[in-house]
Amino acid sequence: MDMLKLPDSISAETLCRLANGNTLVAGFSFVLISFSLLFQLIRPFFRLTKQPPIVLEIMAGLFLGNVGFMVEYLNLFSSHTFAAISEIGMSCYALVLGINFDVTLLGHTPPEAIVAYTGILSTVLVAATTAVPLIHFGFDHDMKDTANFGFILALSLTVAGTSSPVLTQLFTEANFSRSDIGKLVTGEGIYTELTTMILLGIISFSRNNEIDNKKPSRSIIGASVSFVSTVLVLYCLYKMLPLLANWMQKNNPKGKPMRGIDVILLVGSMSSMCLFLPAILGFSQAMTSFVIGLCFPRKGRLTYVLLRTLNQLLRFFFFPIYFCWIGTNIRSYKDLKSESYKYIFVKLFFLYVIILSGKILGALISGVILGFHWPIAVAIGLFLNVKGPFHIFIATFAVENEFMGAGSFLVFLLHAVLSISVIPYIMKFVIQKAQMELTHPLMALQWFDSNSELRMLVGIHGHQNVPTTINLMEISRGSGSPCISVYLTDLIEMNDKHSAVFIPDYQEDDCPSSAAATK
Repeated sequence: MDMLKLPDSISAETLCRLANGNTLVAGFSFVLISFSLLFQLIRPFFRLTKQPPIVLEIMAGLFLGNVGFMVEYLNLFSSHTFAAISEIGMSCYALVLGINFDVTLLGHTPPEAIVAYTGILSTVLVAATTAVPLIHFGFDHDMKDTANFGFILALSLTVAGTSSPVLTQLFTEANFSRSDIGKLVTGEGIYTELTTMILLGIISFSRNNEIDNKKPSRSIIGASVSFVSTVLVLYCLYKMLPLLANWMQKNNPKGKPMRGIDVILLVGSMSSMCLFLPAILGFSQAMTSFVIGLCFPRKGRLTYVLLRTLNQLLRFFFFPIYFCWIGTNIRSYKDLKSESYKYIFVKLFFLYVIILSGKILGALISGVILGFHWPIAVAIGLFLNVKGPFHIFIATFAVENEFMGAGSFLVFLLHAVLSISVIPYIMKFVIQKAQMELTHPLMALQWFDSNSELRMLVGIHGHQNVPTTINLMEISRGSGSPCISVYLTDLIEMNDKHSAVFIPDYQEDDCPSSAAATK
């Protein structure tokens, strides 16, 4: 056993350089197995509190990333490796978002769009006026470029966004998505996230061009050429990707397994576009994946296979590693150990109140326009406050580029968890309120207007019931002038010797069962 003991002089950097592909695979396997065991261990406790699975995944990753032996184990690998894997995972997540969204929705203004746009506008205005003071409250004094208009607008759009996949999953698991308010809020979440993602992409493109224009060799002509080339590439993607997908779907009809060469071509083409197009389009890798997803067809067997594969990769590989990496980074932040740590929960309170006030204000304004009651409008604002993994990734990107400090990132992370964890209780409140307001029609005679017409349905079995029925009709009519309408039906007693044959009248003429029944 002493021969297997490593010398004390070997540092973590040396072990990281000696690590190869097998070591990396073994390390990730250990992280995934530990994450799965911890997730199953804490799942019964969170079920009692009715918390969704995404909260369990975030809390398990944060806890596992702060365990002593796991921190030492993860520190053997380079932080750039985890950053690259996290960026690939968020690119897959953005690709799934783009495929699920229909960009033509922006050309319509249903009630969902009105609520979404008013919520975005009000939240951006409220957050933009308080973003810089909130960032500098207590800590983050040395962050660069926090007074930049582009950064403030991007941060405001991030906090104004809604994670529609998380919101849809919460509603579906609670059987709330089929209700009227569930359909309304789900549509609002789609409009909100689609709009904020597009605006964030425009800001990212403008910022990259602004940085390039500061270079001495950059001219107006070069910027114009870059813009025209971006538009041409987007147009080619919008036209070529559906053709490629339709060609693959014709070669792989339903009922037959997909050909291996087509699977390799699909994965290779999507990976190549997500890898090389950011340099041409001027977007980030995640935003480029989102644009590619918008251009990809939303229906078909190929889309279903792609979405199923990406969702499995995100759930079982990328998200566990990403949340564990976040937990390890939080443990390594030095400014959290300073005296400013006591301001974190104060900052969390103000951030939650500011964002929530913007969402509720927009929901109340749209409620006045569309005729919602104010409790429902407040509930809609709380629903649209949900954040997801992509918003946490944007905050991580801001920390790495020194736009946001560790304290602000931790506050934003706690806000994301809090915004998701309160949703089950809000749904319970809405359901209870709907049940209290549910009224049944009053069928007793004393509740009807004596001056209105009385309509009765009378059922008789035979002639012996006729005198009694006539007496009941005369008593019910009273002495007033309004007339009475009586609907009579002949009731036939059915016993075991009789058999009833029902022929539905909505079947097609070419239906075999309908033809047999008619004969």
